[in-house]
Amino acid sequence: MVTHIISLPTDVLVIIFESLSIQTLAALSQACHHLHFAVNRFGWSSHLLANTRFSPSTRHALSLRPPRDQVKYHHLSDIAWREERFVARPLSSAWPGAFRRPALAVSHSRLVVASRNLVDSYTFHSPQIPTQSPQIRNETSVTLGGGAAADVITSVAPVHDPNGAEFYIGLASGIIARTSVDVSGSGTLHLPPVTEAVHLGDSVLALSSKEDTLLSVSQNGIATVSIAGCVETLDLKTRAWICHLSTNHAMFGLTSKTPLIVHAIRPSGISTQPAHILDPTSQDTHSKSAVFGICSAPPRAAWGSEQVIVSGWYNGSVNIHDLRTSTRPHDSYSPSSVPHLLPVLSFVDPSVDPIYCVATGGGSSSYVAAGLARHGMVAFWDIRNSRSSGWSVYAPGNDSSPVYSMVLESSRLFGVTQARPFVYDFGQGVVEDTFPPFRSTRAETRALKKQEDGPGYYVTTWRHSQLP
Repeated sequence: MVTHIISLPTDVLVIIFESLSIQTLAALSQACHHLHFAVNRFGWSSHLLANTRFSPSTRHALSLRPPRDQVKYHHLSDIAWREERFVARPLSSAWPGAFRRPALAVSHSRLVVASRNLVDSYTFHSPQIPTQSPQIRNETSVTLGGGAAADVITSVAPVHDPNGAEFYIGLASGIIARTSVDVSGSGTLHLPPVTEAVHLGDSVLALSSKEDTLLSVSQNGIATVSIAGCVETLDLKTRAWICHLSTNHAMFGLTSKTPLIVHAIRPSGISTQPAHILDPTSQDTHSKSAVFGICSAPPRAAWGSEQVIVSGWYNGSVNIHDLRTSTRPHDSYSPSSVPHLLPVLSFVDPSVDPIYCVATGGGSSSYVAAGLARHGMVAFWDIRNSRSSGWSVYAPGNDSSPVYSMVLESSRLFGVTQARPFVYDFGQGVVEDTFPPFRSTRAETRALKKQEDGPGYYVTTWRHSQLP
């Protein structure tokens, strides 16, 4: 058998390597000198190409390592996910003041966190010691305008520019602007004279971007789609909370009897009527509800497709819909002919708290994360084992707050409460220098307890099966 493999041309070996598991590649590399060379030369890099991970904060640093070391990092991270083993860390001290609804976004080079008029930017770096985890550094902290109520930032989304420094920001005044956070000097962020869209005093609650397209939705349900500067407007005629953009669809989370709707995006523009209405489980299809969080499945995962939509609901459920499934029977309470779809999979947090945000990714790109409405909690489920219960964890500091926004990477989750941003890091080689330093206030000392034997902070985790 080994002789047959050795005799194969290199291009055929590369095709074979793409479909092999890590364990099989490792075994082949120990079979003989020829296969050891072939696996190290082609096998690990082929595996990486066939198993692309969404991980902006580690991508550049890991790309400097040999392919085998990159595969090792991801493999050990996947094991840490299975064992629920991670480092929890605040990224800053608590913000002063009362209620705020912060937002965060990630580009390929930065994490941006917006809270009221404040914008904090964190950049991603390679560590000096290659075996250590990729680093996160505090780049700048700037204030938008003069701090007026109209300058409160309500949403953020990345601009897909080469250096990752530009972001769209939505304001309480209804303005959507494209601006760069790569600033220094004055500490003040000034809006550019040209804005992407104006919602005429209606607070911009959510933004979603993809390539040259920007989707927005305001508090009163006015949606805009901007494609290469050409703006279309759509009135959803109800209270809106969230939007999400894919290549061919725009999804909206509303307060309604049909709180999750999908509109088609065509070359001619966005459809005026929904293409799909996504219902909750069959036991709860007639009551008025709300959807606060929407995202897509990881594109390169086994279950990944832009046709798969993950949503977080007010009743504490996380529903997964597949637009490729057959439609459900037409409901009497909906006079339209728009097809309704039931979830293909649902999860429910035992606390039955409203879900404020959702994200997908994690180990083997197979996890769903939900930010809950109370106590800064995040719940996780592994879609490969949907019958087993998930697990939950508090954010560092035990903030009495929802988790408002999250980004889930292959080895990290970034989240934000009304008090501070935080990270759960499942990667290897995490040290104190992996994260930006910060000073905890005297009031925070009791809530933020640092672990004695590492860079992390104590947080409480529990499996859902442990609850009565």
